[in-house]
Amino acid sequence: MEQLALYRPSIAGTFPIGIDIPGSDLDVLCEVHNHEEFLRICASRYGHLDGFEADRRSAEGEERSVVRFLWEQIPIELFGQGRPPALQNGCRHMIVERRLLALDEPSVAESIRTLKQAGLKTEPAFASFYKLPGNPYEVMYRLAEADEQELRRIVLKRQIN
Repeated sequence: MEQLALYRPSIAGTFPIGIDIPGSDLDVLCEVHNHEEFLRICASRYGHLDGFEADRRSAEGEERSVVRFLWEQIPIELFGQGRPPALQNGCRHMIVERRLLALDEPSVAESIRTLKQAGLKTEPAFASFYKLPGNPYEVMYRLAEADEQELRRIVLKRQIN
């Protein structure tokens, strides 16, 4: 994290909310405005590590960088986007997932892990478990703005069915 301080790194994903499974990657969100420089720095610091790969692409009109490597047998994914980590999709998804878990029964985390072990990514696992229609990534993004009452309705609906 110290090596990435310039990019205001923030850990997101499954580890902080306790739904990681064997093989889960540790997601580190970074605020990146100069993707070329970010990728060059990552290559110089992490390029020697197993599984190193770096990619730069544009999605939804916004440039993004993704760097992957193994560190002490843990898959690491650095995700760079031109906005603070708290405003990135990965953080927004994690926050709503944590909120749903907090409102529901403790056993739900294990149910989500089971869906992930069956091959679902995190957002589709939550959408499937809570029977949320539509694109799971868009649904989770939208729910990040939901008030507690809306999230309680989703949890209650699941518990009743």
